[in-house]
Amino acid sequence: MSVSMPQRKKDPLLPFVAMWPSIWIWIQTLLACAQLTCPQHVWLDLKLETRQMRYDAAFGALEFLTRPTSPTCSAANIMPGVMSTSAALWIAEGRDPSYTFGFQAAWLMRLPPDSEQNVHYPPNVLKHIADRDLDHDAIISVMIFRIKGNLLQKQPEPSSLVKDLLLLCVQVKADETATELSRNMRRSFLFRSTCAVDIANILSLIVDKYTQIHTLFGQLLDPCLNIALILVEDKFAFHRISQLLDSSFFNLLARADGLLGPPKPYLLGPREVIERLVPTFLTRLSTYRSMFTRMRTEVLPTRRQYKNPNGQLRALFSTFETKLSSWEKEEREYKTCPFIVRSCGNSQCRLIDRGYTFRRCSGCNLVTYCDVACQKLHWRSGHKELCGDMSRGRQDAVGLSAPDLRFLAFLITKSVLSITYEDRLSVVRNSVGHIIGTRFPANSNPVVALDYDCPEWPGFRIVDLNDEARMLSFSQLNNIPDIRDVWWQGWSFQADNPVEDAKFHQIPVLALVPRTWETPQTMALVVTIRGTVDEYRDIHVKSRDVEHRWIYYK
Repeated sequence: MSVSMPQRKKDPLLPFVAMWPSIWIWIQTLLACAQLTCPQHVWLDLKLETRQMRYDAAFGALEFLTRPTSPTCSAANIMPGVMSTSAALWIAEGRDPSYTFGFQAAWLMRLPPDSEQNVHYPPNVLKHIADRDLDHDAIISVMIFRIKGNLLQKQPEPSSLVKDLLLLCVQVKADETATELSRNMRRSFLFRSTCAVDIANILSLIVDKYTQIHTLFGQLLDPCLNIALILVEDKFAFHRISQLLDSSFFNLLARADGLLGPPKPYLLGPREVIERLVPTFLTRLSTYRSMFTRMRTEVLPTRRQYKNPNGQLRALFSTFETKLSSWEKEEREYKTCPFIVRSCGNSQCRLIDRGYTFRRCSGCNLVTYCDVACQKLHWRSGHKELCGDMSRGRQDAVGLSAPDLRFLAFLITKSVLSITYEDRLSVVRNSVGHIIGTRFPANSNPVVALDYDCPEWPGFRIVDLNDEARMLSFSQLNNIPDIRDVWWQGWSFQADNPVEDAKFHQIPVLALVPRTWETPQTMALVVTIRGTVDEYRDIHVKSRDVEHRWIYYK
């Protein structure tokens, strides 16, 4: 007696699975032969139409196999090579300067795979792109090229734009919980010298293409604006803000705000960015002449874009105009004041630089010298160590250009001369570095501390650097290093048994000026007043020669 075995239903996808290696090789070959860099280019027809045909065939095959309505969709999307090949298409589109292939690969990389409409890439898409032998800088370049290239098309592809912008935004926002690849991508983007310019250009293209992309306008603005905020909150904020101002970024924000209409609660809008950034400029960056000049040129036209600003925006622009009026008064006084005079960085030398002809140290870009002999003497006397310390942080340092330093010296000197005679006397030293006043003991190290990183600057206090408890509190509050040795080197390089000059008095100043979004930059200098102590009891800002000698920044 025979027993009949139950018939198993044959899986209709088995033939497809068996053929997949051949299909994949065919698609890979088509893609390779569609590119100008193909190694077989000697015998290939590289006409644009032929390359386009090969690309369309490769894309069409993948699109058919992974289409949600295709019977092969479920199997194809788990096959090895589908995402890898899609990543290769994504890269090829981003490297094509003529935009021959368009930007279709984003559709193949949708998540979930059975979704026709989706604006997100799958979480592992970056790994597949990186596996194509691209380093982090190259991937960032492809991302930016794809975004700009898509926007430069006569008819952009909005869904691909949103995906690419979100992919870039996710990498830039990567924190310590993100993958190592994403963190490296973030570093690569933030260290690009043109990252702020790139974002401003992308925003400009988005605004210009509003008619073609208006349905997704808010979704395109959101990642772009989030990236811009991250840029100016990073440690190179000063340089990025300069680039944004030079790129008419605020004017673009005002234009985008006018086009956007009522903002959606879950999307970042241009007005919110203006409200977050402009107050920071007002309170922090106006100590730099070059920055405030740019702000005046950029923010005033932005103000005119809003015919009737209301709420916080009205108060913001009103505050800016008040600050602008005050700053312009400072600038007029700066242009006519007689006391912005540098002295030689070598404290043994008493030469002054009225015409700003002294040369700056090429290492720290701060200390100036009247000649090579003084520079060599100062280098051997201790500047070598300080210069090395400053040079290591020079990329982080801001405002070291001659115009910015002159204006900052003006603000600092004016502040020093405006404090009371008693406060000045408590810190002033004679020509050989000994304290004249009796407020502090002989072994103390008092300095004038001026805080320009506060809403109503300058904040003023007298700080004894040798008072461990108070100095610790002050250092933690302002995040400054221990720089007691800096002052000692500032006036200790006198000749043996120096003769005191009764008309030569020095005031050590520690200035805290904005550098990054949160951390101030420490600037140390010595302000010298030529005259007896009694002569400058009631000194007026414009009535006497006053010199400054830069020593240190950190």
